Amino acid sequence: MGELVDGADASGEFRLAKNKRVGYGRFLLGPRFTEADVRLFTTAVRFDLVYYSHFKCNVCHLWDFPNIWGWLKDVYQIPGIDQTVDFVHIKRHYYGSQIWVNPTGIVPIGPTLDLRGPTGRTRFLASPKIAAN
Repeated sequence: MGELVDGADASGEFRLAKNKRVGYGRFLLGPRFTEADVRLFTTAVRFDLVYYSHFKCNVCHLWDFPNIWGWLKDVYQIPGIDQTVDFVHIKRHYYGSQIWVNPTGIVPIGPTLDLRGPTGRTRFLASPKIAAN
């Protein structure tokens, strides 16, 4: 049991570190959208949707961390990014294909994520086209 708690603590520390990191600038490495943001985004967009319950990473949600949550919404709202995310497919894939984790294949209805609202990160917007540069 101690290993599970240690793993949960390490995951929480990782989220706290990322929350602090995206509190200093619009993106992970500053004002420009980079591959680092893409790589974190592909995991972060799945976290509350799937990892939280499917992989039992349920100490806290990403929406509990205002900077990470705002960063996730900010990246999702970059033109064209939302078209690469299919929430229904993500859930069906993880819950339906990993029978060793979910032997029943039941796909939960929730949670429903709305990443289109205000990001709370306007303090970082020097230019609305900054991500496209």
